[in-house]
Amino acid sequence: MTKYTADNTRKFKRVQAHSLVKFQTAEQWGTVEPFLSNIKDLSAGGLSFWSEVFFPEGTLLRVSAWIPALEKPVDALARVLRVRAAKSAGSYYLSVRFIEADQDIRNALNSFIEDLAANPKTRRFSDDFNRNVRRSKLLGRA
Repeated sequence: MTKYTADNTRKFKRVQAHSLVKFQTAEQWGTVEPFLSNIKDLSAGGLSFWSEVFFPEGTLLRVSAWIPALEKPVDALARVLRVRAAKSAGSYYLSVRFIEADQDIRNALNSFIEDLAANPKTRRFSDDFNRNVRRSKLLGRA
């Protein structure tokens, strides 16, 4: 479970997430196949993920993440805030801030994350549910 400290100056709480994100530069969105990665953490203000492609700080990306609890994608224009090279060559850890996103989705995402942070058991049930959904899809039951 994510730990929060008093010196955390983030506007929104952030939680570890186990979902996929599609991303691409804003200029290329919809013209070529987007990149796909696993989300590492998520908040109503942005997300972090690994990329095999380097994007400099300040780059505008279109991101689309499916969050099962919301039952709809989080589609946003985001700005790359931080880029960290991985220890192994060829991977980068990107942190992006949403600069344009549907306010209803942001509010729903923030409420979902606040609920997770307030009740650790909810996080456990959410993880179990997501594992069972993936398992059912693999077995052809969904």
